[in-house]
Amino acid sequence: MILSATQLSMRQALGTGQLTEEVTGRAVDNFEISMTYQHADGSGHLPVTLQKKAGGFFALQFSPERAMPDFSAQTDVILTAIIAVQDRAPIEVPRTVSAADLALTQTVAKVGGTPIEYRRVAGAPFDFSAQVAPLAVALRGVILRDHDPADPIGDVAVTTDPASPGGAVTSDNDGFFFIPSLPATAEITLDLDEGGTKTSVEFTPDYARPVNTLTLSLALPSQ
Repeated sequence: MILSATQLSMRQALGTGQLTEEVTGRAVDNFEISMTYQHADGSGHLPVTLQKKAGGFFALQFSPERAMPDFSAQTDVILTAIIAVQDRAPIEVPRTVSAADLALTQTVAKVGGTPIEYRRVAGAPFDFSAQVAPLAVALRGVILRDHDPADPIGDVAVTTDPASPGGAVTSDNDGFFFIPSLPATAEITLDLDEGGTKTSVEFTPDYARPVNTLTLSLALPSQ
């Protein structure tokens, strides 16, 4: 192999990381990332190219010699990865980086026995791992008297702790209730109020199912 030059413009990973759900720990694979910088004298965008791998892992590639602004007059620079996730609100992941870590350094590597010089960002890659809230799931439930399918209970107020965005719901004459959006937590307490008689039930949402189902039972009223 014959190289036409011994000074090359190389691509480098400015940032790497993994995107997961904060409650379930599952990998998120459908997303896009852009990057900005900000310092005492200004701000701007860095032209990074997203490379995604299985398991929510990613790398943000760019050409340091062509794209890196001169940060030598700065002390610190804030790099912000803006992560746009399908069907969810975008999130911003800022990292404060010293100007020294953003300085371009000369590096020599041998390719086919020929020393090749290239410039790279001294402290890169920087970690931009992040977590996002899982997609909201719903709960469809039915309330029975003493586990008897023939004896559903209507007019039972159902609330969640933490509170769901829609507030309390009430079971209908067939004992059914529906909560369209559960709070995004690992554990939820369902509070049932039947005419002042209150019962609490612990519930673990399954975020792999858009609609969870649950059968609840209330004891016979005390005589």
